[in-house]
Parts: sequence; structure tokens; C-alpha cells
Amino acid sequence: MPSNYSSVDPRGFGVCKNSNRLENEMIMKRVAILLVALLVLSHQAFANLSRVRITPENQKEHEVNFTLTVKEQENDVYLVELHAPIEGKLKDLFGVGLFVGDNTTDTKGLILDVQLQQKSKWEKDDVCALLFRLNKAMLPKSILYLRCGNGSSEGRYEVALAKYLEPK
Repeated sequence: MPSNYSSVDPRGFGVCKNSNRLENEMIMKRVAILLVALLVLSHQAFANLSRVRITPENQKEHEVNFTLTVKEQENDVYLVELHAPIEGKLKDLFGVGLFVGDNTTDTKGLILDVQLQQKSKWEKDDVCALLFRLNKAMLPKSILYLRCGNGSSEGRYEVALAKYLEPK
């Protein structure tokens, strides 16, 4: 056997050279470095999701312009009405959802998740309007969320509906 051959490949593919072993080790190190880099970058991409809890008191501070009314009707039902101009921080609004539960990261409480129609930049819809009824027992734990994003980051404005209840 020639001197530049050192051993039999443990996988049974024949004889391997010392130089091939070094090349394989270098390739494995590069793959490991690439995987670590991808892991770090993907974590940073998901870290761009921001959540902001909106109340009537801090709505102007966060510069989120919308009108939300929650009116009590008969038979233990509330009428919820949202008007959100597509401007400012809501210019990239792409989804609206309703969550009822204790923890907004738990999907068990998700009732409604509406993806808004994607429009070209030349189409100008100036308002998102939403009207629905809600059972009185659900109101204290109801969160309406507005999803905004431009592809590289996503923001979620969470609105506690009970805070917008109009007095009788």
C-alpha cells in the first residue's frame, strides 16, 4: 500500500488519504460555523416582533390612531366597532385578531384571526373598519390585536376591549 494512504475508511468506502481526512474536518468545521451563524441570525429576525399594550390613556403616546367603541346592548351582548385609518404606525396593517383568555401567547384562546387583503402600493384604502358582537362574559378577557409589519419586522398592538367600554 502506498505511504500516503493511512487507513481504511470506517464507513467501508475504501481507503482514505490523510489529506482527505483534513479536508473533511475543515468542511465539518465550516458547516458548524455556518449553522451557528444561521441560528444567531434567525433568533435576531424573530426578536423583531414587538408587542405593545394599548389603552385609552397611552394611545396618543404610542401614536396609534384608531377609534374603538364598545357599547352594551340588550341580552348580555356588547357591540364592538373599530375604525383604524391606514396611516402612521398602522400604515402596514395586515391583520386583526380577537383573543379571549388569560395569556395572549396561548393559542387556545384565539377566536378570530383575519388576514387583511394585500394591496399594491397604488391602491389607497384609507380605513380598516370592523364591527362585531361579543358576549358579556367574554369582555373582561378579550384582547383585540392589530398586526402591522413591513417584511423585516412585525408589531402587534394589543388592545384590552374592557378598557374601551362606554358608560351607559
